[in-house]
Amino acid sequence: TTSETGTFAFTLPPGTYSLLVDEQVPPPDCKPYRSQSISVDEAAFNQWWEKPYYLLEVNTADIVELKFHFHHRPFISNDIPCLRYTGPYPP
Repeated sequence: TTSETGTFAFTLPPGTYSLLVDEQVPPPDCKPYRSQSISVDEAAFNQWWEKPYYLLEVNTADIVELKFHFHHRPFISNDIPCLRYTGPYPP
């Protein structure tokens, strides 16, 4: 339910929920990150890709003030631990 101020609320039964970002919806594909200067550890990349952005534990009590602050866009090449730069050193 969305309020007139733009906040929303919803009800979930108790349990553990995995929150994903849009980039995690399709299957992992490391090809777009691979280049002449960047190598990818594909097994590690697939493992990293499958980890949820956040694990939400829902108990019987209400969760109040749950906020996520994205300081930068996730899934950018300089934020992926499985990529290795193998090109020349910068000047």
